[in-house]
Amino acid sequence: MELGQCECGAFIFQVGESMYDISTGICRRCGEISDRQYLVNRNDFRWLQKGRVSTWKYRSFCAQCGSDLPQEQGNNVIEVPARMLKKGTSEDEIIALHKRYAERIKKR
Repeated sequence: MELGQCECGAFIFQVGESMYDISTGICRRCGEISDRQYLVNRNDFRWLQKGRVSTWKYRSFCAQCGSDLPQEQGNNVIEVPARMLKKGTSEDEIIALHKRYAERIKKR
């Protein structure tokens, strides 16, 4: 089980092992780590704490800190922003992605 939360901790959730990374190779190569998403089976997702929600047309956010919240996608699936997971991405991975991106920019 993985725990996740918004930046301020108003929303806390738990996900099981059924996570599927839907980020494309292009996104990862370009350093778009902040947009990485996971799909989770609805049965493997549970809210432990829910804060106040702000909702736009399609997405919901924490009203306190503005974090993008996990969203129902239909077919018993929830889309979870990877940056909300406590394990998230290691600092070394993030640094490596930024270095690769900087190298790409230099070559232009």
